[in-house]
Amino acid sequence: MLNLQIFTNSDWNHAMKALDRLGIRDCFEKIICFETFNPNLSKSTRPDEFPVVLKPSQEAFRIAIDVAEIDPRRTLFLDDSLRNVAAGKALGLRTAMVTLLLLLSVLVLRLRF
Repeated sequence: MLNLQIFTNSDWNHAMKALDRLGIRDCFEKIICFETFNPNLSKSTRPDEFPVVLKPSQEAFRIAIDVAEIDPRRTLFLDDSLRNVAAGKALGLRTAMVTLLLLLSVLVLRLRF
């Protein structure tokens, strides 16, 4: 069985709306999002108190790997950003670049069947 997880820079509410709109929210074990990387920002009293952590930072990837409880060598990381793919690869993830052409191909196949 596949363990599918989302790793997004979006906040929780935006991620949920997008997944609900696509009808795929229930397909994922975990949603690792902005709040996962930045748990203290809501407690901040000034803008520079806590640095914002996002992909493609190594810290964001390390947090995601820890929260996801995955072995990077046995994990396929898909992203549409070359910078994010390179950052994941640098930490030992198996990576693939998702392009618009690939997404359109999947959509066409889905519509045909």
